[in-house]
Formats: sequence, structure tokens, C-alpha cells
Amino acid sequence: MVSWSSIPEQHRHGDISRYNVHISLANKQNGSFTVSVSRSIKRYVDDLQVYTLYVIRVSAVNNIGEGPKSKAFTARTMASGRLTTYVENWKSAIYL
Repeated sequence: MVSWSSIPEQHRHGDISRYNVHISLANKQNGSFTVSVSRSIKRYVDDLQVYTLYVIRVSAVNNIGEGPKSKAFTARTMASGRLTTYVENWKSAIYL
């Protein structure tokens, strides 16, 4: 599961309609995907490879468009395929 805290009011430029969670394999340029999350600050991500290092970034989207992506964080899946790392960044805390 990926979860994060809401962006503080002073960092917003309009109402947030959704968040994008950008996930990619740490050692490859291909194999990336984006999961859109409407009005929630968490999302279960399925079909991850076991014992694999991923890079995760989150961005907010409003009626103007997508904002900047968060700082990139890495997390490795375990035998279950779940990510088990806590990271914190600019505008959000991401629990993996």
C-alpha cells in the first residue's frame, strides 16, 4: 500500500481532484506505470515483482493540471510483493 498525507493548504494552487502515484523499476528505464487515486491518500498497488527495488513518486492533480512530483524514494518488495518502507518528503509522507 502506498499512502501519503494531504498537501498543506499553503502549497496548493486550487482544489486537488486526484493524486498520481508514479512507480518504476529502480534499475530500468522501462517498466514504469502511474496509478491515479481519486480523493484518497492511499492506494493498494498490485502485481509488483517480489524482492524488487522500485522508485515511487507522488504528484497532485487539479483543474489546471499535474503538479510537480515528490522527491523520489526507493523501496524493495518482500516475498509477498508488498513494499515495506516508510518515506517522507516535501508535501507528503508516503507509507509503502
